[in-house]
Amino acid sequence: MPSAAYKDDVSVNRIAWHWHEEFELLHLLDGSIEFLIGTTQFTLKGGEALFINTQILLSAWEEHASSCSYHSVVFHPLLVGGSETSVFMRKYISPILLNPSLPYMVFKPDNSWQSHVIDQIENVWSEIRSHEEGYEFAVRSGLSNCILEICRHGNDYMTPPSEKQLREQERVKNMLLYIEEHLADNITIKDIAAAAYISNTECMRCFKGILHTTPIQYLKQIRLRRAEKLLTSTNLRVEEIGLRCGFTEMSYFARSFRKEYGANPLAYRCFSTFQFVVFVLTRSNVIGTPYTVFMVR
Repeated sequence: MPSAAYKDDVSVNRIAWHWHEEFELLHLLDGSIEFLIGTTQFTLKGGEALFINTQILLSAWEEHASSCSYHSVVFHPLLVGGSETSVFMRKYISPILLNPSLPYMVFKPDNSWQSHVIDQIENVWSEIRSHEEGYEFAVRSGLSNCILEICRHGNDYMTPPSEKQLREQERVKNMLLYIEEHLADNITIKDIAAAAYISNTECMRCFKGILHTTPIQYLKQIRLRRAEKLLTSTNLRVEEIGLRCGFTEMSYFARSFRKEYGANPLAYRCFSTFQFVVFVLTRSNVIGTPYTVFMVR
């Protein structure tokens, strides 16, 4: 089924710059999150929800050092549309997909129709996680209701981007994709700029204007995040992880990782493994009873 339900906490796992082919509906359960979508920055507060269109470049982080847990449903447009030529796709889905003026919508619980959307998101999230017989029908029905409300009220939320903004966002996407695909290589600013067919100066300007960082700082952050994931999800040697993430000098890798995560790579792996084991043991009700742990984004 082309849908997935996630649970995570932005105060633990910041939402790094990304985009995807699917629609996303996100319900923030508590705290507050700073979102940066394209060139627009705004605060999403606990209880509020968010619709994110396809191909939209975004990032998010906690506003304060507190819990910012959320439920997220990611689904392919065809789940609601059915087929490329269906009336559902032509009348409801395509006007959203093909609308660069509607990158996102915020839903607030004190508004009646928006509160209905938030309830639908939670129902869909629960259905996907339950996997009970017939849950697919409930998921498609709930998502269809959400899409219908977005179509009805989308005109009130349109913010037409300039051609310059669209062009710069496409350039940044190309450069970020290049970085992801060549993380282990000795990447230079010239290489990153070439991925978008622009000069080094224009590359620097795009990163500063949209991502609020430099290409080299972004590259380092992505390498460290990839290293952290490999440390906690694989048994690869620390040296191998460093090389896979583009760190050719292990001392520099260790210093950079310690500065970002508060411990050197090996100590961080040991501590994370210990926390996971304690979590499983403390949540087991009966000794010897298997406990299922769902690894979520």
